Amino acid sequence: MNIRTKMLLCFTVFLLLLNGAVFLLYETSEEMMSDYDHRMRRLLLLNEVSQRANRMMEQLNAYVSEKEGRYARAYEQEFRWLQQRRRQLGAILPVLSDRLAAENYEHMIESLLEEAALTVYHFQAGNIGLYSSHLHETMNIASFLQEETLNLIDDELTAYQRRYDEVERRNRYFRYMGMGLFVTTLLLGALLAVFFSGHLTKPIILLSRAARSIADGRLDGPDIEPMTNDELRLLTITFNDMRRNY
Repeated sequence: MNIRTKMLLCFTVFLLLLNGAVFLLYETSEEMMSDYDHRMRRLLLLNEVSQRANRMMEQLNAYVSEKEGRYARAYEQEFRWLQQRRRQLGAILPVLSDRLAAENYEHMIESLLEEAALTVYHFQAGNIGLYSSHLHETMNIASFLQEETLNLIDDELTAYQRRYDEVERRNRYFRYMGMGLFVTTLLLGALLAVFFSGHLTKPIILLSRAARSIADGRLDGPDIEPMTNDELRLLTITFNDMRRNY
């Protein structure tokens, strides 16, 4: 193995150790940020569902009270939004809580929309008793929906706190590991530097002494033993041959 290969190997080991520690810390940070982003999106969606359900009820009450088309249009807009987000909630709710609670919440939104649609239908048909009954049921479901939304948000925040504590412990472990790797790398670098410098400088020192002996006229010194298997070995052998040929 020549000197260049030894040096490249040494630097490669250093880079792998340092890059490995940096990569682990980076991956942990990215994982935590991604988890935080997903959880915040879910919380914001739950909060918006709750607000939209309230607005839908406000517009529905205003419509059956005032009988104005602008309230009906505003109600339809909120109704369609909840219909679209109900499918999206079906995908993310199992992540938020247990499957039973997720299914109950999704069915609650579905029931709210059904009762609201029946309220409008019977109101427009002039069935006062039926639309009043469905309106009352719609208001009850909306109230339950608000309560369940708060429960889901509370569960999510509790789960996030546990997740945060877990990630914090892992980050602390990785920080300790990173400091350990840094110290280990420094010690390893010092050992390798001493090792390589000894292998590189000792043959050169011996050659320098032999060269000074030749300059002083002493040509009968012993051969210098090659100590490495690189370019210095060839130089040592060549030097010994040249001195014997004088």
